[in-house]
Amino acid sequence: MKNTAIQHYVKLKENHTLKQQEAKQVKKMELLTQEERWPFPDDKNTFDKSHLIEVYKIGTEQECQDFIKNIEEVDLKTQFEVIKC
Repeated sequence: MKNTAIQHYVKLKENHTLKQQEAKQVKKMELLTQEERWPFPDDKNTFDKSHLIEVYKIGTEQECQDFIKNIEEVDLKTQFEVIKC
């Protein structure tokens, strides 16, 4: 049976603001490959990724919620959200 589950993603909120230490923590959370970090098609085909959505976790809704829940710093935790596509 084919898995038809909707993928969920963890990303930084549009209006996020990171302190220097938080930015270092977020850098450590980055997914390893470009394809994982920016999973949505880029029709512009440029090196400028500012218009793309960078994600930090891909999985079920619960896995994504758990990812955010497991972030130790409360202020940093509030900078992320789960989206589905």
